[in-house]
Parts: sequence; structure tokens; C-alpha cells
Amino acid sequence: MPLFFLINALFFYVHYKEDKIDRRVEEIKEQNRTRIGKISIQRDLVNLISDLFIFIFEAERTDYPNREDLKELANEWEGLLRTKQIYDQIRFLDKTGMEIVRVNYNNDAPEIVPEGQLQDKSKWDYFKESLPLANREIHISRMNLNMELGLVETPFKPVLRISTPIYDDFGRKRGILVLNYLVSLMIERFRSVISGGGDEDYLLNNNGFILSGPRAEEEWGHVLDGRPSFATIFPEIWRRIKVLEEGQIFTKNKIVTFTTIHPAHGIKQPAALASLKVHEPAKGQDWKLVTLHQVGSSGIFERLKQRPQLTLLFTAFMVMSTLGSFLLSQARLKRRYVLKELQNAHDESEERVHERTKELSREINVRKRMESMLRTSEKRKGNILGAAIDGIITIDEKGEVVEFNPSAEAMFGYRAR
Repeated sequence: MPLFFLINALFFYVHYKEDKIDRRVEEIKEQNRTRIGKISIQRDLVNLISDLFIFIFEAERTDYPNREDLKELANEWEGLLRTKQIYDQIRFLDKTGMEIVRVNYNNDAPEIVPEGQLQDKSKWDYFKESLPLANREIHISRMNLNMELGLVETPFKPVLRISTPIYDDFGRKRGILVLNYLVSLMIERFRSVISGGGDEDYLLNNNGFILSGPRAEEEWGHVLDGRPSFATIFPEIWRRIKVLEEGQIFTKNKIVTFTTIHPAHGIKQPAALASLKVHEPAKGQDWKLVTLHQVGSSGIFERLKQRPQLTLLFTAFMVMSTLGSFLLSQARLKRRYVLKELQNAHDESEERVHERTKELSREINVRKRMESMLRTSEKRKGNILGAAIDGIITIDEKGEVVEFNPSAEAMFGYRAR
């Protein structure tokens, strides 16, 4: 009898260890999935800020309110929309909130909106929050469904608005540049990189409403009446995770893995974009990435229930000389296999991060070359004005002298200030 109990104890112990290993493997897989999903979203946000640098450059060199310059700006934006294919709208608002230029993507057929169809956006939060910002300071809006003329656009079009004030060379504010980013593209990439593990994956806003989830009818409850939130579907889980940055919690049958994404801060910007500063909002705009992974029972007692007691007793005595060593060897083999799988998963994650870093580095190099070309152009202009024998005077549309080269100083007896 003591040997019988020893063999059964060994049986239970081996299965207990296997269950613990299986559980830990699932926990690590869920942690890796949320980490990769967060990196995917952060990479899209960095790319969005990088694109904004190009649009700022185009807007700053436009001679507003010169109609020809505004038309040229609209044409350039139309081409950028066609190339990028990730923005729904690009707009330039004056200081009163009135649209001066707007280009719509229009389902892969970009069009410049006629002057008579331009709208007043002075009452919208993104305009009010962007207007007080300093030069090169960026405002990132809350993620919402796009609205036109006060109504939610259908089919639904999730957007994220990124805006910044435009200043002239004299430090005077000229208006607000606004990009409407098609969030559905970011969400599709995010869901594709984390798919294959958890049973339910969610992207939530800071109030627990579902921005992306397994069921479309539960999404956008903060915009559409009558839709539930994650906080109402899983109140206890939301109560525990809403105040934490990241981690894992465990319910009776679920592994809940979560992390926090800060669209307004916590994004590592490339050195080339150091002049751009993301504005910290007055109210939280953080997102929560949450995965719920269903966990089955350990299976030990389920297996025993399916076996008659006599069969278990007979089998135990027949294989008591080999069962212990066999199960232990199987556990060791499985442990080695699990460790190898974990290492492979870790290496694969690192490789993805490395590849994405290289892509971002190439984009940064392109922007650095653009900045260098701009500085060279300005320097060449200054050298030409300084070396010219003839007097050169430049007067703006108000009749004010904005440039007065050395030859003009000698000719007229005045010095440029």
C-alpha cells in the first residue's frame, strides 16, 4: 500500500508541474502579444508625427492669404494624400476656426473641397485645444468616429486628429494645421500582430469604452448611445486594471494581460523630430490594451473521473516500476521543449522590433536630407544677396521692406535692421 500511494502521489505531482508549466507558457505568450501590440501602435504614432513635419514645412512656406499659394498648397496636399493613403482629411484653419484649405481622401480619389463648402470648426475641441499651443507644439485628439455637419459619418470612420499651430517667420500665428488619421488602419495592423493567442483582445479608452474589440456592436459606446463598455461587461477586471500601468491578473478561468499606451507622451521620437513637442492634455487620453485568454481546468481530476477505480489500481501496480521514471522523463523533455519555444518566441519578438527600428531609421534619414537641403538653400540665398553688386530690395504686400542687401545699403545710405 505505501508503494501504491507513492506512485499515485508521483502521478499527481507530475501533472501538477505540467499544469504549472503550461500556465506559465500561456502567461508569457500573452505578455509578448500585448508588448508587440503596443509597439505596433507606438510605431504608427511616431510615423504620424514624422509625416506632420512634412505638412508643417509645406504650410509654413505658404504665403497666406495669397490665393495662388493656397491653391498650390492644396495641390501638394492632394498628392500627399494619394501617396500616403492613411489620412482622411488635411485642413488648414485660420485663427477664427474657419477652414481655408481642406483636401479629402474620398476613398482613394483625393479632392480639394471648393471654397463654398468649407466649414467653421471653431467650436470643436481639437481647434480650441490647439489654438493656444506654441510653435511646433502638437495636440493629439481623443480617438473618435468622424462627424460631418454634426452627425456621425456612416459607414463609421474612426479618426485620430493631430493638429499644430502654424507661425510665420516673425512669430505670428497664422492658423491651425489638422490631419485626420484613419485609425482603422492602425487598428488592423495592431490586431494582425497580436492575433493567434487570446480569445478576446480589446483596445479601450481611459473611461473603459471599447475602441476595438471582438464584437463590433460593443465598440464606440462613448459616441453611440446604448452600447456597453468594457467597464460594464467586466466591472471587476476594469476596477483592478484602470489604475495600473501594466500587468497580469487572474480570474477563475481567464488570464487578463494589459498595458497602457500614452498617445500624448511616452513616445520615443527620433532626434530629427526633436523640435516637435507633443502637448500633454489636461485630461487623460490614455488607451488600455487588454487581452482575455480563456484557461481550461487542469485536467487531473477530469482524467481520474473517466477511469474506473479498479482499472486505476490495476494499472498502478502493473506499471509502478516504470511509471515514475517515464513521467519524470516526459516532464523534463517537455520543459526543455517549452524553454526552447519561449526562446524562439523571444528571438522572433526581438527580430520584429529590430526590423521596425530599421524602417523608422530609413524614414528619419530621408527627413534629415530634406532639412539639410532647406538649410543649404537658405544659405545660398544669403550668399547671393551678400555678393550681388546691384542693390536688391524685397518688399512684401504691405509695402514693408523685408530684405535690403549690402549693395542697397551703400547705394541708398541706409542700413538694414
